[in-house]
Amino acid sequence: MIGSYYRQWIIGGLIWAVFFFLSRNLFLGVSFLMLLFSLGGLFAAYLGALYAPWKTPWIIALVKVLKVVTLVGACVVFVSFVIIEFKIWRGGKSDPREDTECLVVLGAGVYGTRPSASLRSRMEAALGYLNEHP
Repeated sequence: MIGSYYRQWIIGGLIWAVFFFLSRNLFLGVSFLMLLFSLGGLFAAYLGALYAPWKTPWIIALVKVLKVVTLVGACVVFVSFVIIEFKIWRGGKSDPREDTECLVVLGAGVYGTRPSASLRSRMEAALGYLNEHP
């Protein structure tokens, strides 16, 4: 299936990768999901180039470049994910200090005047902490 549509996979994958990379960096801010979508586009272009029926010099070069870029990008994403998750895990394990002067509750979605489940959970945890540590 990929072999008969290899041009669409290459062009579509590259457009997909560039779109999500630019969306991530120019419009939407830093987003791990957008980076994964960009890598998915590069992988689609790699598959299209890999299954192309002719092995012209430009397709061979494109396969090599896309393979290296996709593998390096996936490794960077994986390593950064592990580092970030470790920092989150380690930060969540710390005990609160008794001499804290303020408490910050991160926001979440609000539906009209009703808080979302995640915001409600955060507010309840903050209220519990304030009741224990006036």
